[in-house]
Formats: sequence, C-alpha cells, structure tokens
Amino acid sequence: TTNQFSSVGASTTAGVMGIALDNTHNRLFVGDYGKNRVLVFDVSSITNGAAAISVLGQVDFTTSTTTATQGGLNSPRGLKYDNGSNRLFVADYNNSRVVVYNVATTTNGEKAINVLGQSNFTTWINSQASYPTTQSSLARAMYVQYDSDNELLYTGQTSGAGNRISIFNAGPDTTAPTLTAATT
Repeated sequence: TTNQFSSVGASTTAGVMGIALDNTHNRLFVGDYGKNRVLVFDVSSITNGAAAISVLGQVDFTTSTTTATQGGLNSPRGLKYDNGSNRLFVADYNNSRVVVYNVATTTNGEKAINVLGQSNFTTWINSQASYPTTQSSLARAMYVQYDSDNELLYTGQTSGAGNRISIFNAGPDTTAPTLTAATT
C-alpha cells in the first residue's frame, strides 16, 4: 500500500498502526489509523501496490468517517487475530474500546460481534477529564494481545486515567455483545 493522507482507496493508507496475520486463510489485517478502518489483504499472491479485498470499520473503500457504532471505527491501533475462532480484536483508540469481529469471511462494512471497554457499541468517552477507571472500562485502547490457552484478552491503554493494562474474559464461545472484565 501507499501512505496517502489525502486519498482514500483500497490500496492507500494514512497511518498504519497495527497488523495481524491469518496464516490459515492467507490474510493480512492492516489497521489504518488515519482512515478509521482495517484493510484486509489476500497475501497468497500479494504484489506491490495490491488492493485490499475488504474493509472493516467503513462501508466501502472510499469512506473514512469517524464513528462509534457497531460497524464503525475511530483511529484503530492494535490488532490481534485469534486463529482458533476466526476473530479479530481491534483496539479502537479514539472510541476507547476494543471491538471484536468474526472474520471467518469478511465483507465491507461488516459489524463487530462484541465490544469491550464500553457499555455498548454507541457509547464512548473521549475526554481525558472523564475517563472512567472502572474494571470494565477502557481509556484510549492501543494494544491487544490474546491468550487462547486461558481465553483472556490483554489491553494496553494510554492517556489520563487509562495508563494501565486491563484483562478481559474473551473465550470463543462468548456470544454476549459486551465481554466481561477479568481484572485491571
């Protein structure tokens, strides 16, 4: 891809802040921080300048709006792929949350299946003065790491009250839209 802040397309990015690889399905997930999306590339035959095959966080390749919805993102950073359950964890930095996608297959604008750090998909806190410090809240989530053996998701946060690591129960059989916090 080409780093271009002014144009939005299937082969341009504006600030890559996270990548995750799915070796089983030959896909590379690329967090495009500046365009509020995650691009999905087929790496089985990738070439220089190749176009993404789908996009998460936006309805299409030419949109880059910021939104706190089940299908939207606002400055994604860290990514982690869970190959056992075909899930992608996305640290959605400016929405102070982690969203979880079922990526067994991907379609443009696909909706997330879970949210961590906020009470629902449309709630977000983006003010340093009001970042919550509860066990189940997140503030500016930047990094994610999944422990499949213990079914735990670790999240690293920055800014204000969010300088901490939080741990969430995130087993593959969890179907609730909001996952529960294990500890902070």
